[in-house]
Order: sequence, then C-alpha cells, then structure tokens
Amino acid sequence: MWDISPGSIGNSNALPRTFEEYQAFYDIAEGGVVQQGHPINPYTGKPYVPQIVPRGDYTRVLAEFWADGPASETPPGHWFALVNYVADHPAFKRRFKGQGSELAPLEWDVKAYFLLGGALHDAAITAWGIKGWYDYVRPISAIRYMATKGQSSDKTLSHYSHKACNWCLA
Repeated sequence: MWDISPGSIGNSNALPRTFEEYQAFYDIAEGGVVQQGHPINPYTGKPYVPQIVPRGDYTRVLAEFWADGPASETPPGHWFALVNYVADHPAFKRRFKGQGSELAPLEWDVKAYFLLGGALHDAAITAWGIKGWYDYVRPISAIRYMATKGQSSDKTLSHYSHKACNWCLA
C-alpha cells in the first residue's frame, strides 16, 4: 500500500550529481526516488489527506496513462495535456515561473509550450543517450539473429551451428 497524496510524493531534494548520490537518491528495491512530499497544501493551507492505494493499482494507472492507445497523445504529449489542464483551472494564475504580474493567455501558452518542449527534448536526448550507453541489442533482434544461425544445442539435429550463440559471448 502506498500513500499517493502530495503529502508524501514529490518535493525531492536536489537531483544527484554523481553515481554515488544517484544510488542514495533512487530506491531501486522499492522503486522510486526518496521524496519528502509537501507538508501543506498551498491553496488550502492545510495538510494533505493521505490517499492510501495498492501499489499495483497505482502503477497500473500510471502505465495506462502513459500508453493508452492510438487515440491519445504520445507520451510526451501527455505533458502538454497536463499543462493545458492546469492552465484551464479557474484558480490558476498565468505568471512566468509563478512570479510577477499575470501574463496574457497567449503569451503564457507560448512560453509554457516553448519551455516544456525544450525540457522534453532534453529529456529525450538524455534518455536515448543513456539507452545507447547501457543497453545492448534488443531481445527481438537477438532472437532474429540467432534464428539465422540455426541451433547450437544438439549436434545431431539439422541446422546445427557452433556459432549460433557466439554473439552472446562477446
């Protein structure tokens, strides 16, 4: 069971700058970053009410949100849907970085989309860079490659090849 209220999720400390800091920042056993949450709802001035849900339900809803079929936005598009949803709320004030006087809706939208698009672009570059550094061949590619080489478990059967699995020894 997890508390998914803003009282326990979000409000992370500074992001890690070294591998050692990352190991302390991300809890690989429990799945996620160590977060302090937000003690007070800034709109109501009261503490957030805990929202205890099964972990499986929470992760299933997240997966469904990020991959809910061809009729929705792509995963990066969900961020734009979220920014639109927030901006459309009657209590929302269109201030640049939350400060200063309120901006015209078009000016705020242009700035928000530009900044969000830039952040998503940076995140995509980082994700692909990490994938390229840490990943190897895709499983389906490995299966297709091995299928072209034959089998390597029984010398008496057809299509035997002692090279069928050499790719995995490299």
